[in-house]
Amino acid sequence: MTIKEIAKLSNVSISTVSKILNGKDQSISTETREKVLRIARDYHYVPYEKAGNLPQFLIGVIIRDSQRGRMLLSGISRAARKNGYGIFCCEYGQDPEEEKKAVTAMCAQNVVNVIWQRGGLGSMEYLSYLEEKDIRVYFCDFLMAGEKDRHFTLDYGRYGYEAA
Repeated sequence: MTIKEIAKLSNVSISTVSKILNGKDQSISTETREKVLRIARDYHYVPYEKAGNLPQFLIGVIIRDSQRGRMLLSGISRAARKNGYGIFCCEYGQDPEEEKKAVTAMCAQNVVNVIWQRGGLGSMEYLSYLEEKDIRVYFCDFLMAGEKDRHFTLDYGRYGYEAA
């Protein structure tokens, strides 16, 4: 998330966002300040100079629903711990805006990889946020053309059968 994007979501100028985020906002209304800060917080805004200095050993996980996601998360967590990584997980339900917030949270946390259970084809518009940060993405849902090298499918029916 950039200040330009925050400005667009807030319906204010880039300079207004910059002033608010840098504490030079004495001439800006409380309502505008609160709106900009809420959007910055909701989208996990991190200034570029801070983001680049945060080496992390985190794997990001974006799950659509906790029921199926719990099985996925359990396996990821065990493998991550074994290899010295932590997990940063966001659940977004069925809300595309919450999915976008989860993607921006991954960028703010400076994760090294993301395992993503997408909500649908519309989710792909958020992929550029991760690619701009050079975050490797793996999908665990439906297969799209050209994704074989970074896609895996989970057979929840088989897992349930084996568990029973």
